[in-house]
Amino acid sequence: MTIQVSVPVSKDTPLTAREAEILDLIAQGYTSKEIARKLDISPYTVNTHRDNLRRKLGVHNGAQLAYCQATRNGRLKAIHDNMNSINQAESR
Repeated sequence: MTIQVSVPVSKDTPLTAREAEILDLIAQGYTSKEIARKLDISPYTVNTHRDNLRRKLGVHNGAQLAYCQATRNGRLKAIHDNMNSINQAESR
């Protein structure tokens, strides 16, 4: 079984400080309402930031946003390396 990840992730994609903050909270599993309460902003504002993040990062949902954040922070490198090793072993 081969698992392919097709989410375009770049550490060079410029994010505003607020977008980066919201992306981090999304990656931690917070909902839009929870983020809004935590940051003392409207849930509609959070959703606007989510939309902007999806557009900038080229993704379609919150799970992909969380994946992007983890990848941007280097948290998934070990997982990717391990998955590549497994995939290579299975293809032999």
